Amino acid sequence: PPSLAVAVALKEAVDQFLRDVRKLGVPKECIVFTLDGFRYLEAQQRGVNSYFDLMRRYFLERATAEGLEAIDLDPLMMKRHAETEERFEYPNDAHWNPNGHRVTAQALQASKMLNSGCDLDVPTK
Repeated sequence: PPSLAVAVALKEAVDQFLRDVRKLGVPKECIVFTLDGFRYLEAQQRGVNSYFDLMRRYFLERATAEGLEAIDLDPLMMKRHAETEERFEYPNDAHWNPNGHRVTAQALQASKMLNSGCDLDVPTK
């Protein structure tokens, strides 16, 4: 697990990011975050309480507490992997392959943001 100082800095970074998002003036119902994760159960088990794990969980907790939609992709990818054994990244690169993008696109299609009548024509500052 990360040190206390690292954990405090991690939380402050997430909190500052969410403050910056609020300053944009975009209505909450027009915001959705997708959180990539471990993708596979074995990786999740190895990564419990790692910096990555703590940051993901803290982000999900804070975004949700602020009324923002945050979709954790891990349950979706883990379920899909258990059913199909497909991978979600390229063999030599951790970026999403078409399978990873497909799972994410399906999650976004089902999101509250896209199904709430959100007016995406929001003026920018």
